[in-house]
Amino acid sequence: SGKFLIFLWAFFALTFLFGCSNSEQDDQLTVPSGLNVLWVGTSIPEGCTYPDYSCQSIGAKCINKSIGASFMCAYDVSEKGIEYAGLSLTETIKEKENKYRKYVEEGKLSSGRMNHFINCSFENIVLPYAKWADIIVIDHGYNDDISLYKLYESKNSINDENELWLSTDRSNFIGAFNYLVAEIRKINPNVQIVVGGYFQNTCTIGHAIRGKYVQRVTEDICRHYKLPILDVWNHVGIPDGYKPKSENYIDSINSIYKTDFTKWIPNERGEIPYFQIFCPDKVHPFSDPTGTSDKILNAVVSELFKKRLAETGI
Repeated sequence: SGKFLIFLWAFFALTFLFGCSNSEQDDQLTVPSGLNVLWVGTSIPEGCTYPDYSCQSIGAKCINKSIGASFMCAYDVSEKGIEYAGLSLTETIKEKENKYRKYVEEGKLSSGRMNHFINCSFENIVLPYAKWADIIVIDHGYNDDISLYKLYESKNSINDENELWLSTDRSNFIGAFNYLVAEIRKINPNVQIVVGGYFQNTCTIGHAIRGKYVQRVTEDICRHYKLPILDVWNHVGIPDGYKPKSENYIDSINSIYKTDFTKWIPNERGEIPYFQIFCPDKVHPFSDPTGTSDKILNAVVSELFKKRLAETGI
């Protein structure tokens, strides 16, 4: 039955997670309570509960300013389209005004959308909190696929001697990250920056391939800057390929939870990728109506967050 299939998936996921969590446990790790945390990122940390859960687990206050569909880089309209190009984190308010206001005047962009573009600027969602924050988590990458494909299409890593580390060219992810960190440290040189990580790096089906590129840039940035890394992909364990006997899974959760998900690139047997079981809407873990995916990320990210902060001696 549908309920039985869902039960099996939840049992498998939580059993796997239990094994991973035990391997990470260290009772000697301590982090002071009362820290202030700013969390910025995409729709994944915006909609998932792991930012709040992770902060609560160490007694910290969390301000989650993640914004759906946002990205680090500054892209051309030709790359992201009029409705999305202005969601850049690293464009200034003045730059957004100069770049997109003309589309409002031409009737191609609504005033409300323009205001949303302005709200997405780091000047609105990062800098006002930079002095207050003890920790800023930068949890981006998924929506910067254009930049990441260009950076890593012919290499697996960008070494520390690469001139990209001296760049503030915001058309690429590393330049945009360099720019953002420099702006943050003008206000608070001592703030601890933590880099959030995507939840898988193994999937090769459809847009799930982005995971391996996000992993690469996250590892390179953390190595270069010596920043704490939330290597979430190492602890969730979403297999590549199709889950056997999953041909009825989407119909089952639609029936039980009154959702309207559709199968994502099923194979010839009608089975769906493991990735879609974790993200029924094909993108967001919080779309899992059973709550299992959200709980997995809560446990994994909160444990990594505590461990990495303790390792820094914050």
